[in-house]
Amino acid sequence: MQIRSYSDLIELLTLQKQNLPTYATQVWATAADITAVNNDLANLNAMLAYCEAVDAFKKTDFAIKQALYDGDPAIAMTSRP
Repeated sequence: MQIRSYSDLIELLTLQKQNLPTYATQVWATAADITAVNNDLANLNAMLAYCEAVDAFKKTDFAIKQALYDGDPAIAMTSRP
């Protein structure tokens, strides 16, 4: 599997998280290896959620800026998400 995006990496780590405890002895995985995969998956999920929130704020801020500089004074501005 070729990893081309965060979603591909999250999908792969999710699969590893599910299968690693079952096949740990066959691949010589230690408890530390399993913990590392679980931590990496949790960190990637948190980063993805953070990036989505930042993107939403960015889009709203640009919309507010555009409404202030170019907008019609009679139209109400949107609030931040």
